[in-house]
Amino acid sequence: MKAYRITSKYLVLLVLFFISSIVFAGMSSKDTICDYSSLIQKYQSEIKKKMKSLKVQGISVVLIDEDSVVWIESFGYADKENNIKATSTTKYMIGSVTKLFTAFGIMQLHELKKLSINDPLQRHLPQFNMKSHFGDINKITIRSVMTHHGGIPSDIFTHLVSENPNFTTTVNYINKEYATYPPDFIRSYSNSGYTLLGHMIQEVANEPYIEYINKNIFNPLGMLQSGFLVSNDYPEGFSKSYNSKGKPDKEYPPRDVPAAAIYSNANDMAMFAVSLLSNEHVIVSQKTLKEMLEIQNKSIKLDLDAKYGLCWSLTDSKAGLIAYHSGASKNHRAMFAIAPYSKLGIVILSNSENGGSIGSLCRKILEYAAKIKGVELDIEKAYPKYPDYKKINNVKLTEDELLKDTGYYAAPGMCYIIEKRNQKLSAKLQGVRFNLIPQENGKYLPQIIFLGIISKRLKKVRYFFDDVNGHHILVQEQMFSGSKSIIGDRIVPSEITGDWKKRLGDYSMITNISSMDEEIFSDISLEIKNDFLNFCLTINPEKQKMEFPLKLINENEGQMMGLGRYGGGTLQFTKNKNGEETLLIYGLQMKKNNLK
Repeated sequence: MKAYRITSKYLVLLVLFFISSIVFAGMSSKDTICDYSSLIQKYQSEIKKKMKSLKVQGISVVLIDEDSVVWIESFGYADKENNIKATSTTKYMIGSVTKLFTAFGIMQLHELKKLSINDPLQRHLPQFNMKSHFGDINKITIRSVMTHHGGIPSDIFTHLVSENPNFTTTVNYINKEYATYPPDFIRSYSNSGYTLLGHMIQEVANEPYIEYINKNIFNPLGMLQSGFLVSNDYPEGFSKSYNSKGKPDKEYPPRDVPAAAIYSNANDMAMFAVSLLSNEHVIVSQKTLKEMLEIQNKSIKLDLDAKYGLCWSLTDSKAGLIAYHSGASKNHRAMFAIAPYSKLGIVILSNSENGGSIGSLCRKILEYAAKIKGVELDIEKAYPKYPDYKKINNVKLTEDELLKDTGYYAAPGMCYIIEKRNQKLSAKLQGVRFNLIPQENGKYLPQIIFLGIISKRLKKVRYFFDDVNGHHILVQEQMFSGSKSIIGDRIVPSEITGDWKKRLGDYSMITNISSMDEEIFSDISLEIKNDFLNFCLTINPEKQKMEFPLKLINENEGQMMGLGRYGGGTLQFTKNKNGEETLLIYGLQMKKNNLK
């Protein structure tokens, strides 16, 4: 069957609004015929298997080749209880993929010279006046916020979801917080940052953010079934929501509308992909799109080898560079990816909490499609050869070589010690003991210890220590992809003075987090462990215990140690109007339980 070609007005694809669970395989927009039937057959089977094992109830998939939809299919149910099948018109929350639309809105204003992305954020959002231990906040540019390098706290949890969200209140909460890091120091993902960017669009364009996106992106692309969830009144065709056990759950409207509130369907998201892959650049120019896909963080050492564009995450592949963004609401999941060199794109939408695992197939599908198209790459340049860790060559290090990396390490939400045991290093991370067995080239093979006697080697990863930008870090490196992530930053304890010691104990929440039924945080406390003052809490419903060691700045402020998202936040003690001392962090206010 011929693939549907999408014209400049996108009228042909609108026909797809009335078609459900159909597979297209055939001709691309060029004269060359591409037969995607083998790809479709392979991944139909794999998706169905994963859905069953992961208890995923509904999935919609679209594969795009230039201006043609070559595969569009839905699996499972939009509403299992009422036997309503998922279709290409089923609406899903796309979560953080919303940020791409906010980014394109900014780039439109950049093209119109109503702003420059190198301008300070405060110039176009004068309400923004966040506190900082790192100097002038005018060094925080629009560009740095778009790439998550602005040092803006990841989330403001007060009123995180609401029946009537008002995202313009976020700046008021942010102004009570401190910057987490200096600008352009390390990537630290920030929903709050994109909420501020959406607020900025509203200020610069002089019209409501939602109206701006509708008028300048959705309407020109024909994305007429997409919109923003800003109340508990779900739009027609909106999928039910399913938790990790495959049971019905709820979706809630997020306060951070420009960061996470868009709902869409497979048909509309296909049109968005086509606008980026075809020669008809509807929402931004080719020059602007190229800039958005360029690596922005080459000089940021603590990002290691990770690559980020303007809003996009970037990765090398056998289809060429892939630019992608994932998204998650309470249970809905989304993945959007394009391979510009191969002119391929893919969208995977799901209504289930575990659906993100199926979204991970995007890269494999794009690479398979590129192979079918006969895309030719200089593999050595476009897809570097990464170390093969199948060979295990244990080496013996001297005692001094082992001792130089011992000490306490922090990652956001945890603190652990690395110590020398026999001829290896050993650590206990979130209750799990693991050894680091020395290998060649300064790498370590991780070995997990179960029940104190049973061990398992993680052969597909290696750990190594490095000194980067004044930090002694522990890095995890993945085999094949070569991707690196910081899993620890060596730390030293602060002197815990009398005022801080008086604050030890349990705390209760004062502020309302959301209109959701369940309690998100519990077991909140300040406690001393291994000479570190730790801010501790439990995240529900997973019951995950988090420990944030604090670097004490003064008698009333302590900074969470660890590099990355949720690291760098400043715990503040202030007094309320009644003279009671309260604790503030990420918009949450708490007070000590025994306060009278």
